[in-house]
Amino acid sequence: MLEVQFECHEYLIAALLHALTLGMEEQFVGQLKYLDGYGSPEGQNRHSLCLLYKDFAPHSFGFALYWAKLMEETDEETGYRRLQLDAEGKPQYDRDCQPVLGGLIFHPGVGTPGIDDGSLSVELNPQKGPHWSVHT
Repeated sequence: MLEVQFECHEYLIAALLHALTLGMEEQFVGQLKYLDGYGSPEGQNRHSLCLLYKDFAPHSFGFALYWAKLMEETDEETGYRRLQLDAEGKPQYDRDCQPVLGGLIFHPGVGTPGIDDGSLSVELNPQKGPHWSVHT
């Protein structure tokens, strides 16, 4: 599940508009979808909650990933522990645990990555051209 902090909504819209002007909206939304389903088997309830917030690098975001709470009993079919669900059938997330922290970073594709490109981040396998990437 992807949750955007309230003060970040306008910034998210601005980043999406920037992606549209670059013709990169599909790539940007793809990264958001990746964070939305992080650690979740396809077609199942989300196993993580991603809190998205504004980063200091242009068109970039920070995030905190929290894991779903698990029940003690296991599913008879899969053998895995079941997710702890609320009254609406949605997973509950453990915000008391240490989250995974990272960033959804915009790389403008000009200059030297992480040095003079404005992203303030380095990629192990730099891509050519503007793009967003998930860093943890």
